[in-house]
Amino acid sequence: MSHDDEHAPLEGAVRAGLARGDVAGAVRELIAAYGAEVYGFLTAAIGAAPAARAVYASFADELHRDLPAFRWGFALRTFTYFVARREIRRRRDGASDDRRRAPASTPGLRAHRKSMVAAALRRSLSLDDRELLVLRVDRGLGWRDLAWTRLGEDAAERDLDAESTRLERRLVHLRAQIGSLTRRTGRR
Repeated sequence: MSHDDEHAPLEGAVRAGLARGDVAGAVRELIAAYGAEVYGFLTAAIGAAPAARAVYASFADELHRDLPAFRWGFALRTFTYFVARREIRRRRDGASDDRRRAPASTPGLRAHRKSMVAAALRRSLSLDDRELLVLRVDRGLGWRDLAWTRLGEDAAERDLDAESTRLERRLVHLRAQIGSLTRRTGRR
């Protein structure tokens, strides 16, 4: 079963709800399918559960407003991440970036230390970089879908292409940066 076939029933249910004027029902379908995944993304990207819950609440509210205007240029899953990322940006504007430094030493087993170091490294990244890592590495979004979550449905093809390339290069740089930090931290 292809990715598109797998999500066809959801798309059908959401489209049918919207056609009936049942926006709340369509949003319920969407949240039932992707709500937990989006909440996990928000928690991983933001790093603080209370802040993630607040952004998730606004995300759910915004789905009610945005879903009827969605033009189906991308998959529903990508659309949900677009709305979630926009809500993160809205909350972040004017707020300080939540960065934490990796601890100099972590007691415990080597595997536990590596896990703690990896988590601390992720938290030390900017919110944009954490979003990129979670959506590409953890959630497996394609480059064009990632570009769309940043630029929106009105983006021109050339802008989507340029943003896709920029994000791909950014991830290469991030992986190198994380690898370097991991090696340095492992030597302590």
